[in-house]
Amino acid sequence: MKRLLILCLALALFIPTVLAGVEFSPKLFEDLAQSVNKVPEIKIPAYERFVMDNGLVIYLVEDHSLPIIEVTGFIKGGRAHETKDIAGISAFLTDMMTTGTQNRTEEALDQYKELYGLSFSMGVKRDYFTLGGNALIQDKGHLLELMADILMNPKFDAPYYQRKLMELYQGLSMSRTQDPALVDMIFYRHLYGDHPYSYDADIDLITAAAQNYTPARLMKYYKESVAPNMTIIAIAGDFSVREMKKEVEKAFGRWEKAPVTLPHQKSIAPKDEYGKVYIINKPDATQAKFKMGFDLFTHDYPEDMEFRIANMVYGSGAFECRLMDSLRVKKGYAYDARSTYNANKLGGEYIVTTEVKPESALDTYETIIGEMNKILDRAEPITKEELFKTVNFFNALMPKFYVEKINVIESVILSVEIWGESANRVNENIKRYNNMTAEMAQRVFEKNLDPDRFITVILGQKEKIVPQFEKAGIPVEVIEM
Repeated sequence: MKRLLILCLALALFIPTVLAGVEFSPKLFEDLAQSVNKVPEIKIPAYERFVMDNGLVIYLVEDHSLPIIEVTGFIKGGRAHETKDIAGISAFLTDMMTTGTQNRTEEALDQYKELYGLSFSMGVKRDYFTLGGNALIQDKGHLLELMADILMNPKFDAPYYQRKLMELYQGLSMSRTQDPALVDMIFYRHLYGDHPYSYDADIDLITAAAQNYTPARLMKYYKESVAPNMTIIAIAGDFSVREMKKEVEKAFGRWEKAPVTLPHQKSIAPKDEYGKVYIINKPDATQAKFKMGFDLFTHDYPEDMEFRIANMVYGSGAFECRLMDSLRVKKGYAYDARSTYNANKLGGEYIVTTEVKPESALDTYETIIGEMNKILDRAEPITKEELFKTVNFFNALMPKFYVEKINVIESVILSVEIWGESANRVNENIKRYNNMTAEMAQRVFEKNLDPDRFITVILGQKEKIVPQFEKAGIPVEVIEM
């Protein structure tokens, strides 16, 4: 079961939709491993796209399978709008917006949602805010009204403001006791430096910046980052497109267009960080937690799909991948080892993570680099068999991520409206990875990866870790928390 979970998490990096409706089991995994799966085709549902006078983009999809309405959407910009003095404000903004509005107190908003069985949430990622909601179809008008109120009428000078701020501080304080959060803070601080992509992981920076949050500053940030002309909403459900179009116009027609400038500062890792090893000293740690990585290409990289497949051969997290075979199967060091990457609008990062006994820290570090070099130097290049296994799993599992129309249309609007790609991007990717050769995978792996660029952060007991690296002549910097 663990093996299957690892694979699913790796695939989630490729598939931008939620993992709803997929019933995973050990039997399913074994069936997929032993069969040759046909090349899938994801059916893109019929939809109508229209743009309102205020710039709001709407996608409407009729789905009469259930008497419900589902909503998904994005607001361009996200955390990339932040500046250092207000680091972390995007998440606080969405929390405040979904707590109450100018027209509804916190209690009134909760009662309204409960009365009509409404669900609506907002989140934030590096390049966009996220929207999501649902209701029974007879309450579609109430859901649209709720969404419009939250998006158009935020209230930041509310009675709950101070409580929400204290909750933020409490959460930050708790994060500082958690190993993954500490590793992320140090890693992204050195990878991205003074760039918004590093802010959401920097507990210390957000704690200091939160002192600058005020209702007035939140309103200013809202006006600079949230507007109908930056927003895309997809609605799927048991309705007629013609009638729903009228309801959407009624709900959002009064939302006024605003001049919002999208962020453009590229994220570039400081080159003097390449090759550095940071040890976060935690005396009570029983394991050595690794995060190694470097800057990578942006989302518009033309060989993204080829690289994704090649990287899964190296570190998908499945037993057959190079990292797991070496660190778990052969050496018994790690329960999990994987390599992933994030390609964003303004930059990207490549990451290798694992967790081992501190006594194995140096050998793990050298193994991660060594296994990568075996591919790069073509001592053990990517094989046809490895490529087949990866492609076979993708072919089997891809359709299970796109069972619901709302999931498919979410992938469409993400491709078209956020990344500027084709509406049929998912099927184009399926065709591309099925036409790959081992040599193509090998070439793109060689083109993008360089172990000399690794920035390494290890959390654990310095007394057990540092001497290993010093003996090997590898300089380290100890960070005392």
